[in-house]
Amino acid sequence: MMFFNKTLDIETGIGPSIIDITDKVFDVVNKQKIKQGYLLLFIQHTTAALKINEAEPNLLKDMQDFFNKAVSNDLSYNHNVVDERTNAHSHLKSLFLETSLFIPIVDGKLALGAWQNILFFEFDGPRKRTVMLQVFGE
Repeated sequence: MMFFNKTLDIETGIGPSIIDITDKVFDVVNKQKIKQGYLLLFIQHTTAALKINEAEPNLLKDMQDFFNKAVSNDLSYNHNVVDERTNAHSHLKSLFLETSLFIPIVDGKLALGAWQNILFFEFDGPRKRTVMLQVFGE
């Protein structure tokens, strides 16, 4: 069994913004030469998130609109009183998604479907963010 850890640094814009990180993640996995195993992606952020979904530009815009309608940036939030950044809306938007993803590696490739992409969601920003990758298998 082999383990490998790597981080991806991401520069984000103002949220909500969505960045397709699929190609960067594929590059890391392909270099490991693991035939069967798993990839764990994890972020240590509370105003960002990960999700597997389609990266079609109109759908990404729909997602941004969804988050803005679901959680208003303009309401009065308790968190904004105690934090110098008025970003409670960013924390609340991230509740819809995950901070980690677990993806099988089969025959040396990530087992994603034809329309599945790995998306990084920024709800605050602009920020420097880090995605942690752990590849394990044989």
